[in-house]
Amino acid sequence: MPLSVRLLELRAFAPQIEADVYQVLTLEGSLAARRHPGGTAPEAVCAAIARVRQALG
Repeated sequence: MPLSVRLLELRAFAPQIEADVYQVLTLEGSLAARRHPGGTAPEAVCAAIARVRQALG
């Protein structure tokens, strides 16, 4: 997949950014990064489903 934002451009915003940022800058990486309650990470979604199922009995 071609990346439209180069590392040097990203570092203009934050010099701490490293090449591993590209692991998060994907659909899967972006979803997985949101692990908080209500987030989109698979484990957060599974936990929300489990809470709803328990509430519904």
